[in-house]
Amino acid sequence: MTKEEQILEWLGNGKPTGRKLIDLKWKISRKGDFYTLENEKVPFTLFLYFIENKIVQVKLDAGIETATSPSRERLATYRTLLIMNSQIAHVKFMIEGINENVVARVDMDMQTITKTELDEALNALLSSLYMMVRALHLEEEFNKQIVDRMLMLVREMQEEGKSKIEIIDFLKSRMGFREEDAKRIVEEFLSEDLRGNERLYG
Repeated sequence: MTKEEQILEWLGNGKPTGRKLIDLKWKISRKGDFYTLENEKVPFTLFLYFIENKIVQVKLDAGIETATSPSRERLATYRTLLIMNSQIAHVKFMIEGINENVVARVDMDMQTITKTELDEALNALLSSLYMMVRALHLEEEFNKQIVDRMLMLVREMQEEGKSKIEIIDFLKSRMGFREEDAKRIVEEFLSEDLRGNERLYG
């Protein structure tokens, strides 16, 4: 089995009840030199590329067109994306296509990629999208599922017995967020009763 086949098997052999993104059963479609990944629990289509048997690349098109935006608004969007690129380690934002859509992208080494790393990359994409939506003040325009996905990620780690500090460290070291952003995410999504539990502070 080639590495490409193994990765497609990881994504295609999940279950509808899977809680981690990698454990969901993705609908995989071949589209020329890339694959599309779709699942009803994820509000966006993901695009999967295998580049020269060296790089695994996953893209997420946020559906935000900038080509026809007023100059001041477009420059503000570009500035925000550039700042976010310097703040988030593993995911990069870019502009693609004739409509200059905002796209988030993560790259992984094809020879060393693991199932866990791919799951973390998928989570990083959706987590960074949440941060972008907040930064561009587009909360009302985006599906509630983005927030739900972030909540699910934090809750999964809670249920695994992770402390507040461990969750923040995961968001920093594995998702690439700055400490202040990781803390804000955890504070927003941890339920009030768990915030007050001293177990989460040590």
